[in-house]
Amino acid sequence: MRIFKLPIFILLMCFVVTGAWAQEQTAAIMGVITDSSGAVLPGVSVEAVNAKGQRFATTTDSSGAYRFPSLPPGLYTLTATLQGMETATVKDLELRLGQSPKINLTMRLPRVAETLTVTAEAPLVDVTSSATATSIRSETFEKLPKGRDFSSVVTLLPSANFESKQGNSAIEGGGQGVGGIQVDGASGSENRFIIDGVDTTHPRTGGQTKVVFTDFVDEVQVKSAGYEAEFGGAVGGTINVITKSGTNDFRGTAGIEFEDSSWGGDPRPTLQVSAADATKPEYKTYRKDDDSITTPQVSLGGPILRDRLWFFGAYAPYTRDTDRTVTFTNGVTNTFPQKFERDTWAGSISGNFGSRMLFKVSGNNSGYTQSNALPDITGRAGSSDPAVYRGQNTERENWSYSGYADFVANPQWYLSARGGRYYDNVSQKGIPTDPMIWFASGSNSQFPDTPAAAVRPAGFRSVATNRAVQKDAYTRDNFAFDASWYPTLIGSHRIKGGVQIANLKNEVLDATQNYIVRTYWNSAGPFGTAANRGKYGMAGVYVFGTIGNVDSKNTGFFLQDSWTTFKDRLTLNFGVRTEQEKVPNYADPSLGLPKYAINFDYGDKVAPRLGFSYDVFGNGRSKVYGSWGKYYDITKLEMPRGSFGGDKWIWFNFAVEDPDWTKWQCSNVTSNQSVIPTCTGGLRYAGTSVDLRHPSLELIEPDLKPMESNEFTLGVQHELANNIALGVRYVNKHLVRTIEDVGVLVINPDGSSAEEYFIANPGFGVAKYTLGRDLPAQPKAKRDYQAIEIEGTKRFSNRWGVHASYVYSRLEGNYSGLTSSDENGRMSPNVNRYFDNLFSSFDAKGKPVYGRLATDRPHVFKAQLTYAFPWGTGVGLNQYIGSGTPITTEVLYEGVPFYPYGRGDLGRTPTLKQTDLQFLHDFRFGGRYGVQLGLTVLNVFDEDTAINRVGSLSSTNVTGVSHQQFFQGFDPIAKIPNFAAVKNPLYNQDSEFQAPRQVRVMAKFTF
Repeated sequence: MRIFKLPIFILLMCFVVTGAWAQEQTAAIMGVITDSSGAVLPGVSVEAVNAKGQRFATTTDSSGAYRFPSLPPGLYTLTATLQGMETATVKDLELRLGQSPKINLTMRLPRVAETLTVTAEAPLVDVTSSATATSIRSETFEKLPKGRDFSSVVTLLPSANFESKQGNSAIEGGGQGVGGIQVDGASGSENRFIIDGVDTTHPRTGGQTKVVFTDFVDEVQVKSAGYEAEFGGAVGGTINVITKSGTNDFRGTAGIEFEDSSWGGDPRPTLQVSAADATKPEYKTYRKDDDSITTPQVSLGGPILRDRLWFFGAYAPYTRDTDRTVTFTNGVTNTFPQKFERDTWAGSISGNFGSRMLFKVSGNNSGYTQSNALPDITGRAGSSDPAVYRGQNTERENWSYSGYADFVANPQWYLSARGGRYYDNVSQKGIPTDPMIWFASGSNSQFPDTPAAAVRPAGFRSVATNRAVQKDAYTRDNFAFDASWYPTLIGSHRIKGGVQIANLKNEVLDATQNYIVRTYWNSAGPFGTAANRGKYGMAGVYVFGTIGNVDSKNTGFFLQDSWTTFKDRLTLNFGVRTEQEKVPNYADPSLGLPKYAINFDYGDKVAPRLGFSYDVFGNGRSKVYGSWGKYYDITKLEMPRGSFGGDKWIWFNFAVEDPDWTKWQCSNVTSNQSVIPTCTGGLRYAGTSVDLRHPSLELIEPDLKPMESNEFTLGVQHELANNIALGVRYVNKHLVRTIEDVGVLVINPDGSSAEEYFIANPGFGVAKYTLGRDLPAQPKAKRDYQAIEIEGTKRFSNRWGVHASYVYSRLEGNYSGLTSSDENGRMSPNVNRYFDNLFSSFDAKGKPVYGRLATDRPHVFKAQLTYAFPWGTGVGLNQYIGSGTPITTEVLYEGVPFYPYGRGDLGRTPTLKQTDLQFLHDFRFGGRYGVQLGLTVLNVFDEDTAINRVGSLSSTNVTGVSHQQFFQGFDPIAKIPNFAAVKNPLYNQDSEFQAPRQVRVMAKFTF
């Protein structure tokens, strides 16, 4: 076997494939054992025992080194024994996900006849790691106020912020929110979400798609920077969640949580155009929904085979009942009910065969059903008839299963295999099949000859929607294998390579069930002209849908080394990874187009990683560390679905000759451009149509490169005392390039021209001189994040613990990321509006627009404090204080917004503050039995700070400015016809507000 070890390892490296889906589920311990003179001690028996009863044993080698390469995270007792020496013990060693703390022990000769125990403290600093990875275990976050989902735990950590509306959206919306979790300045679509080793990131949007209740979670980890070559597929952070496992004791819970909207804060005002004067804004506070949320919960865990095999299971059905009372513009008031039910459970079987094999099989579910739709709370759109909304039901299947096995072949070889499946599918029933009349711009109230019964406000829709998802299913299968080798050469090494394959499938049928008439009153609309518009305006008549059945296989490989040398004080981490990625083509196979629209080969995604960590004093309690690396994104499916044949959308222009929309009737509306619809009742075909989603792989930049970000970090951590640590970190993340749909002027053979949307790297290749070389070049996508982060921790002891952080940062450029904060958190990766034409990248002086991006918060302070009173009451406090975000004026030029006065010209929103509290009280009886009562209050003081303002100056375009004149500079207000009349009355007004106070109560029986 020794003869074949090296060839086998080399063979593995030749065939390894890895992707973005390999995630650790374990931790490690290593160290050296010496006597009091400093001489190494070979042959020492070392045992690690965790709180659940698992025992792992090893022996020090000839250099006195020992190693546990794979241990489940948790609390450990580490014991070293050698005949004739005192026993050395480390108690309450908190081992967190992915950590490899160096625990060096000193053993002494006994001074008396009996055996003595020498106890050491567990370090707070991992002196071998150059990555920025922060974990929070259940023993800590259970004491703190939080939401129900794990994402609320993620944002307690310094580098992560939830840039979306707060509240229950993460539970009820599938976790995606409106912008998502931002890590080190990267947008919410640039992270990876891993649950028990399975990648559960939404394949289309890149957001969080799975809900896991905190009651099910054992640990949450955020890798924000400097992570090793084995991790990829994200230019933001990697968010890793591990669910709970059983122990040697049968333990369980049975309880309930309850929340009622009447306990919460006041409803927030809604900004709208004044009903009395259309030139002025007004705030109106609508009636708060009558909500009640009930979450019963049971869990049980214990041994199947004591000291060898354990089980854990938990079930917590979440039910929200809502009654919404709305007064519509026609004066009718009605109440509309809705029920939302999320079926959440998690379970696992874990175990070990001695000290050499560790394994775990896990599964979880967070699917839901939503019964009945709700109208807009303003009553300005939709029907006032409750029957219209009944029976509109949405069902979502959402589950994942995974398993891993780690095997210590011998002290020099460690092997790991893991795999799993993630599944997500949305379907809808009861959606209206009627045509939809939509007032996309303006109202027919401006015309005196409109019948009073037909008058509707701007934004009116005759039905809420007629689009139904029959199926939108995603399946991701992944398999991973990695091998680690621990040779000794001028120090100790851990050379590691891995094997992973990810297969992704999407089957979708999501389409309108009847036609839409999208109306632009007193306007030519986006595709008409003054010559062909009707007396009352223009309308687009169309059907729209997304249809496809595709699969994709992504592969890659990595090789890395963690080398500890220089008297066991310097650790160098270096490696390289590469990936092969295939972006699917959704077009109908009958068109004869290739199966894959984009192919990134291994040479396109070579990602070197370098890092170091230096044990300053050689005692394992202080380090200086740093890292540099390249990171590539995995392309989301939003772009190929919309640009490569998934979306079907033929827009037919119809002139509006009668303002009474109730007369309009159309037939034969299809997604076939050669079939002209027939419309009557005041709609006249205007002679033109536009294929807005024509699949063409010719509009892909031939030299397209993947999205890439480079980063550099430098930091220091020091343990001030046995349970207190302080750290300072500098990070710089620089976007090299991105992928977006870019408007490019194309000259046709007959001399005519048209703007086509190319999938390209903005500022490169075809997307450099998008309107010709006589105009400026398209700026490259720029996003630079720099931050200094200060973090302090006092481990929970003597009844209290604290964690606090302060981050001073700059987030600037012209591109916020795959989630567009310029569009209020729109999650349309690679097809946002940043570079839709050249002018969106310049201001009214003809200068490129760079500046603070819309989620820039220069100062963020977070603190979590826990205290346990001697009589059984525990208090948890979470405090957040963050700078406001920049607000920018927007003006339309050729239908696309640009920033005439630069970014942030309207200042910032106010400083955002929030205080959360949790109270827990335990009643213990009969030894192991207890009752726990809890109260959680989020936003205790019901802060209602504005978190957004309207930047849109006018809904009409700048006119009379040629392309050349645009870059010479102009006054945008002077170029907006009749500006005083068309100015947006909502301009620079607060439009969104901090979520109201939430109050939850909990009662739980434990045993």
